[in-house]
Formats: sequence, C-alpha cells, structure tokens
Amino acid sequence: MSLTKLLIVLAVSCYEIKNRDTGKLENDGCTVHYIYSEDLIPCEDKDKKAAGHKPAKVTVPVGDYSAFKVVPAIYEATLDFAVDSNGKAVIKPKDFRYVSGIGAAANATKSAKTA
Repeated sequence: MSLTKLLIVLAVSCYEIKNRDTGKLENDGCTVHYIYSEDLIPCEDKDKKAAGHKPAKVTVPVGDYSAFKVVPAIYEATLDFAVDSNGKAVIKPKDFRYVSGIGAAANATKSAKTA
C-alpha cells in the first residue's frame, strides 16, 4: 500500500557536481522545494510561537524534472518512509504528479484547456 499526499511545489532546481580535476560527473539531481500542504490557509501553533508554512526540500533524480510541468503548483506525491543515519524516521515525497496550478498559473491552465 502506498500513501500519497497533495503538496505545493514552490521551486525545482537541477544541479551537477563534477570532479574538478577530471571534469567527470560525480553526482546530479534536482532539489524540490515544497510545502507539506495543498492550500495556503493561515496556520498557527500558539504553544510553539510559530505561524505559517515552513518549506521543506527533497532531492529527486534529474530525470524526474520533466514531471514538473508548472511551478508553483499542486502535485500529488508518493510518500517514502525511511530511517536516516541517526535512526530518525523520515518521510520523503517522490513520484510527483501534476494536479493543478495555483493562482494565476491555475487560471492560465484553465484558459489553455478551454481554448
């Protein structure tokens, strides 16, 4: 059973790390900045004196870049559960699928579909 979650993807940027001496590619990927929510309804935790949505980030393979048709937008992602090197449980989204745009992007997408 896979769990999925709607997320707001804020930005996606790809990177390459090459060996300085040989120029050989050592690592590449894309960093996805997202909010673990499907809306931007104001939120507050008065006990912790915190408010708003704090962006998170995850690294995905560079081949996944094509999944991000519009950014920012709402995407559905499969949640991957793992344990980090400190023994702490972590949840990482993967396999992003476009759901809808946000604000002006949503209106532009709707206009393009009806034209």
